[in-house]
Amino acid sequence: MGTVRWAFNVAAWAPGRAEWSAAMRVVQPEERERIGRFHFRGDARASLAGRLMLRRLLSRHTGLPWSQLRLQRTDKGKPFLAAAGGGDGGGLVFNVSHQGRFTVLAAEPAAGTDAALGCDVARVVRRPGAPPPAQFFATMRRQFTPAEWAFICGPGTERQQLARFHRCWALKESFVKAEGVGIGFSLQRVSFTCRPAELPAAGAVTGTALHVDGALETRYRFEESRLDAEHVVAVAVRAAGSAAGPPPSFELLTADQLLEGVGYLSPEEPADWERYLASEERDDGL
Repeated sequence: MGTVRWAFNVAAWAPGRAEWSAAMRVVQPEERERIGRFHFRGDARASLAGRLMLRRLLSRHTGLPWSQLRLQRTDKGKPFLAAAGGGDGGGLVFNVSHQGRFTVLAAEPAAGTDAALGCDVARVVRRPGAPPPAQFFATMRRQFTPAEWAFICGPGTERQQLARFHRCWALKESFVKAEGVGIGFSLQRVSFTCRPAELPAAGAVTGTALHVDGALETRYRFEESRLDAEHVVAVAVRAAGSAAGPPPSFELLTADQLLEGVGYLSPEEPADWERYLASEERDDGL
C-alpha cells in the first residue's frame, strides 16, 4: 500500500445506536473499554474513529480481514500490528492524531529500518472558555526557541498569532511522534523555520525547515496543510522516496467508508450505547 492521508470529521458524525454499537464491535476489548470511559462524547468519537481508520489501513495493507488484525501498544502507547513481528505494520509506518473536529491518519511505505512518521492535527482558534492568548502564550513560551517565538508573535491579529502558535506546535508534535521520544525531550532542541509564512487554503506545502541542536535536519520532509479554516495538519516523514513528487492532500472519509468491509470481533453489548449516552457533549460540540 502506498502513501495514505485520511481525515474524518468527528464533529459532523452523529451515530445512532446501531452505528455506534456496530463500530464498537470492530475494535479490540481493551480499546472498547478505554473508549467507553471517556467523559465527553467527542473524545469517544475521535478515539473510535482513529481505531477504525487504523484497522481499515492495516486490512488493506496486509490483505487480512478486520477480525484477524491484532493490534498492541508499545510501552509509549504507540500502536503496532502484532502479526508484523513488532513492527508498525509490516512495511508501513503510520500515525493517528485527533483534535478539534478531526481525526487524521497518515501512512507511508517503510523501506528499511530508518523509516519513521508522525502526524499532528491542531485546531488553530481559541476554544470557548480557554484562557486569553496572552496568558496561554506566557505558559507555553518556554517550549519554543527565540526564532520560533519571533515568528509566532510577528505582525498580525491575535487570531493570526494563535494560528502560527498552533502551526509550530503541530510541527513539533509531528517530529516528536516520528522520533518516538518521551516527555523528557526538550522542545527547545528543535527549531522550525516555517515556509511559507502563511499556509495556503488548499493543498500541502513542504518548505518548512528543521534545525535540531542547531544543525539542519535533512532526513525529514514536513508536509503542512489545512483541513479547513480552523484546523492544520503537520506530517513528519522519514522514509525512502518520501521526497519524490508533490505532497499528498488529505482525503476526507465518511462514516460509511470507515465501516466498509468490517469484521466483528465481539457480540453487541448494550452497555456501549448506554455509556455513550451517559457521557457529555461539550458546549461547542467537540
